[in-house]
Amino acid sequence: MNIDLKNVDTQAVLAQLGLELKIADAQKKAEAERRSRLQIEALVSARHIPVKNLAKLTVALAGFKGQTVYLESYANDPESYGLGLEIRSVLRAVPLTVQDNLGLLMTRGPATTAIAVVGPKAEHAFVYALSDAISQAGHLGGSTSDEAPPGTPVRVFIGIKSPYWFGTE
Repeated sequence: MNIDLKNVDTQAVLAQLGLELKIADAQKKAEAERRSRLQIEALVSARHIPVKNLAKLTVALAGFKGQTVYLESYANDPESYGLGLEIRSVLRAVPLTVQDNLGLLMTRGPATTAIAVVGPKAEHAFVYALSDAISQAGHLGGSTSDEAPPGTPVRVFIGIKSPYWFGTE
């Protein structure tokens, strides 16, 4: 702010400075509220693969046409089921053979979170390509293993959405 010292109206200068401080404070509060809102959205929103990334996922798996994948998620978990439907549509578009077990698995112990892609060593390239493609397309974390017994199918398990914690206890 440039001040002409010859014609200084002290009250006006102080009022202007006060307004500028209030504006800066309001902007700071607005940014803090925006960050809080983004955190809340992350907590309550469903995982998904953005539409713009669906074609990328199909292209990334094109070299594995005809492979079989078991797609699984827990019963009574509509969020994982919805994500599974998105993944299923992409896998079928490759085309891969999809054994659909979405929403059918029950658990007695702690539930698995995130996405797990598992298969035997003989399917190493397919397991890791599938895991990478899903993870990158939807920015979805997960785990990958090619330690399944020989002859077992490649499985994509969609666990519950991971819980989040923001702040301190």
